This record gives sequence, C-alpha cells and structure tokens, in this order.
Amino acid sequence: MYTTTAQKVYSVNATGACFELSRARVASQVRVSPASWMIGGAAIVRMNRRMEKLSAVLELWYPGAQLAKWDTGWKKAGMIPLGAVLFTIGLGYYACLELLLRGNAQPLPVWMRLLVVLFHVDVFMLLWCLLVCVIVDAGPVPAQLRYTGDAYKPSQGHELLLVSEDGVVCAKKCHRCKSGKPVRAHHCRMCGKCVLRMDHHCLIINNCVGLHNHKFFVLFLGYAWLAVLFVTITCAAPLFRLLMSDARNIQAFGPAAMRIIAVACGWFTSAAYIFSLGALNAVQWYNLSYGVTTIETYDDDFKQRFAEYNSGWQNNLVSVFGFDPNLWLLPVRRGCSTTSLF
Repeated sequence: MYTTTAQKVYSVNATGACFELSRARVASQVRVSPASWMIGGAAIVRMNRRMEKLSAVLELWYPGAQLAKWDTGWKKAGMIPLGAVLFTIGLGYYACLELLLRGNAQPLPVWMRLLVVLFHVDVFMLLWCLLVCVIVDAGPVPAQLRYTGDAYKPSQGHELLLVSEDGVVCAKKCHRCKSGKPVRAHHCRMCGKCVLRMDHHCLIINNCVGLHNHKFFVLFLGYAWLAVLFVTITCAAPLFRLLMSDARNIQAFGPAAMRIIAVACGWFTSAAYIFSLGALNAVQWYNLSYGVTTIETYDDDFKQRFAEYNSGWQNNLVSVFGFDPNLWLLPVRRGCSTTSLF
C-alpha cells in the first residue's frame, strides 16, 4: 500500500512502518490514478490515527503489556486444549439457555430473571479474562539490559548485576534463552523463554501465568467457578424434568435426542468442574495470601520463600491486583506492578 506526501512516496507495511521509495519503483509495481492515491493516503491516515488511539487505550489499561507469541511447537499444539475450553464454555452456556429459557413453559420469576442477567455478565467477564490471559504475554524479560556498578566485579566476590530501564534486576543469566534471569523468573520450555515471576504454564490458556497476567488468570478462575456453580444449581431441576418427560425422544435418537444429550453433557460437565475449579481457586488464593507462586512452593526451601516474599496478605494482594480496589474485579493492568520484585 502506498501514499504520497510533498512529492515523496512511501511504502506502508502491515506494522505501520513507512519506507521512502523512488517514484519509478512505485510506478513499476502499481499503476493507480491520482484520485486513488489521494483516497488511499486518506485511508492510511485514518487507520494510523485509529491505531494510535487504540494503542493509547491499551497502554492506559494494560501498561507494559505485550502480545503473546505462538512461535513454538508447544504453543501451536496448545491451541487444541484452548479450543476444548471454549467448547466447554459454549456447551454449558447452551445448556443453561435451553433449560432455563426455552425449557420452561411458565415465565421465570423476577429474581430468576435477575440471576440470568448476572449470569450473562459473569460469562462476559469470563470470556474477557480468558482473552487477555491468552493474548497478553505473561512477563517477558526486557530485551535491553545494561550493566550497572563497575566496582562490583566477580573477582571481588560480587555478582555482576544487570538492570533494565524499568528497574528489573538480574543477578544471573539463563543458559537456555541466553537472556538475563531476574529474581523470581523461570524458564518455560513450552514458551521457550524466561517469564517474570512465573507461576506456572497453563494448558487451559495456552500461555504462562506470570507477572503481567496473573491477575487475569485468578479472575478467570473465579468467574468460571461462579458460572459452573450457577448452571449446576439452577439447571438441575429443569434437567431432571426434561429427562423424565422426553425419555421416548432419547430412545428414538433424533434431533430432540441430540438436544437432550447436549444439554445433559453441558450440565454434567459444569457439575464436574465445580470441584476442580474450586481446588484451583483455593490454591491460587492461598499462594496469593502468602506472596508466593506455584513454582516456588515446590522448591526445597519453600518455607524460606514464604518468609522472603510475604509482606502481609493485603500487600500481597495489592502486588497482583493493583493499588485501586475499584479495578480489582476487572481484567485490566492499570495500577498493577510492572517489576518482579515486591
């Protein structure tokens, strides 16, 4: 795509970068009318302005966040369990709609309608949290690290420190990805890089859980548990009535039988996830209250880790959820810490 400005010709690539080209080279590649040049240039200007506004919004609510990359074989294969998670969410949502809205002959009471509205809000927040968990990089180690402290040399018994522009301190180097390895950072084989304050690699989101998306992951688990709890409790009685009334349709194995089977699978899947999601939520909140990650609990000196990183349960929660309690339930990074030291 090309545009002109003051008799100069530029090539605009997919990333928005501009490169000056000669007019002869452009003419050899594409022949367009002057009107097309003007229309195309105006479209590029509008697109760049929109991208600038979008970047400003992302930087406001997700400061320091980068998009995750699927550049390894493990990451590409991880799209399969991620697709299974989306299918499970859709199946449970379908079961809830069929049993509560279409399966009831009588209109729902007011309190049940309010619960259904809250359920849809919960599903929206669940999908929002899942989206940012997947696309936001868990915690990339800054590429540009500078040496600090010329007086501290290994010959004097000190380790050479590396400090990035945003204050991330590195005392050692990762032998696998050849980058600085800050405190509490770990190397992920599936992602092929080190992650700041890595908690674990989660197959559900096809991404690591680290400094930049730990809050989103905890919120995702919480909203998911509320969703399956709602489906299990409110849809149990309608499902029982459906199975008892349409037993003949199940034996006939027609379209009605497929609908009943899908609804039943959605309900039983939601009921099974109550216990697994409840256990995951309990583990995450327990670790958050003590300021440790899942990987650190497996270390031999994990008791020392509890004392080293524990600054009180309130400060530990603030380090993950941010300084503004009004934003704690929203999957945004505004007000959250951007360093790996707490």
